[in-house]
Amino acid sequence: MANRLRGEHAVTCYDGVERVLVFDVNAFCNIEERFGAPISALDGRLKEPTARDLRTLFHAGLAARHPDITEAEAGRLLGLSETAAAVGAALQAAMPTRQSGGGGGGQADPLGAADGTGSGS
Repeated sequence: MANRLRGEHAVTCYDGVERVLVFDVNAFCNIEERFGAPISALDGRLKEPTARDLRTLFHAGLAARHPDITEAEAGRLLGLSETAAAVGAALQAAMPTRQSGGGGGGQADPLGAADGTGSGS
């Protein structure tokens, strides 16, 4: 079961098994290693990801809760559009953005990037 408050996102794969994507610091480090660039430099690339990019992101998200799944196996768990949707939802869960308008339900930027108040702890 996924804990949305911890940035987790559950997805039911083609084999009927629910798996949980987690984009934590380790996942972001793995992504940086695979792409050869810091996360902050990947924004443009990730706006129009290739199939390989999506598989890499999906695999990195699976690693925390499903470490035995290989990247090739990850590529067989969902179709391309389902993988893109799962990765997008998991990244949104991991890095919620501030909502404008001041209404309830908006979540703070976890790194304090919007206003420089990140805790750093």
